[in-house]
Amino acid sequence: VGAPPEVIAQLEEACASEQAASAGREGGSMGCIGEDPALDQFMEAYCEMLTKYEQELTKPFKEAMLFINKIESQFKALTLSSSQPA
Repeated sequence: VGAPPEVIAQLEEACASEQAASAGREGGSMGCIGEDPALDQFMEAYCEMLTKYEQELTKPFKEAMLFINKIESQFKALTLSSSQPA
């Protein structure tokens, strides 16, 4: 369901560069925040929804990684205890 870490890094980099570019623009063909309050409100709600959606999508991945890390540590404990002479 989630994207690989490399893709996430590329998307975050592209998003950051776009935000920096749009912050550097003055006027242009883009509207200013506050020109259309309804659009501003919609965009804020949309961004919040996307943030919550991202959190919900990454939640199972994080839980799976925690599970795998626990299993890995249990395997390491088993191999260390079985390799030591009794």
